[in-house]
Amino acid sequence: MADCPEVLGLKVLFEGQDPCVDIVAVHGLGASPDWAWIRKVKDGDKEVHVNWLADENMLPARLPGSRIMTFNYESKWFLKAPKQRLPLCAIQLLTALDNQRKEEKDTKYRPLIFIGHSLGGVVIEQSLVTANSHGGSFQYLAESTVGSIFLGTPHRGTPAGKWGEIAAKTAKALGFGSEDSILKDLREGAESLRDLLYEFTLWANRAPLELVCFFEQHKTDYGKRYGVTWTELVRRP
Repeated sequence: MADCPEVLGLKVLFEGQDPCVDIVAVHGLGASPDWAWIRKVKDGDKEVHVNWLADENMLPARLPGSRIMTFNYESKWFLKAPKQRLPLCAIQLLTALDNQRKEEKDTKYRPLIFIGHSLGGVVIEQSLVTANSHGGSFQYLAESTVGSIFLGTPHRGTPAGKWGEIAAKTAKALGFGSEDSILKDLREGAESLRDLLYEFTLWANRAPLELVCFFEQHKTDYGKRYGVTWTELVRRP
């Protein structure tokens, strides 16, 4: 049986009664929104999946007056990966939010909070810069944004992007359908990423919003699994 394709776009995980804020979580490179926000924990002899965005005793308990959503986009780069670039990801996020708010009553200017992990944080930055710079139909989304949380976001790029490009090109040459376009956007020192960070910071300093950045301080085996060092994967904002 063929694998069921993931549904792209927004997915509502929790909606409180008369929500007053929308929270949108954007996953990272090569991840899935169905697993990116889940932690596996032991409950006796069972393994339990805890989704901190959706479970009733997690974020919904802290913010009962919110609507919590994930945004799914094509973030694959290694196998069966499509051509995808950062600006396109941003337009897809803005379009999904715009369509949702057009279809609903009294939500157009509801406050927005973003949560971005890894590449997802860069997608959020690009989306807000795009919305603000283009004006017109998307600008209200930038104006509605009141905050963003960045989790391990490579604001200035990462050397791991270079190794990912090499792996993707090698796999592509062997016929595995890999694509390195999105990795080029994450390469450390990429001019486009420097320009994006400058424009985002310029806008954020003028806008009335709160920004919080978190980054990993404990070593993991993630780098070993993908052939890069921990310091290459973890970049301070």
